[in-house]
Amino acid sequence: MQTLVLPQNRTMERPQFGVIASRRVGNAVARNRVKRLMRELFRHYQKAFPVKSQTVFVLKPKFGPCTYRMLEEQLRLGLKRLF
Repeated sequence: MQTLVLPQNRTMERPQFGVIASRRVGNAVARNRVKRLMRELFRHYQKAFPVKSQTVFVLKPKFGPCTYRMLEEQLRLGLKRLF
């Protein structure tokens, strides 16, 4: 998983989050499932992100079939490295 943190936008009151999944992650069903899981994880970990941050996660092909726990582990590792 590749992570991009964009410059802070002073007009935002809460963190923003985006997910990009290429076609190599899988078919549309697989990509949408992974994106739904990532959005759910963001809801749970939203307070771990800086208030005015904009974060984009780019999912690579190896993230095709994965579970909520696997994505949660990757998100935690990414948060430790970033913030």
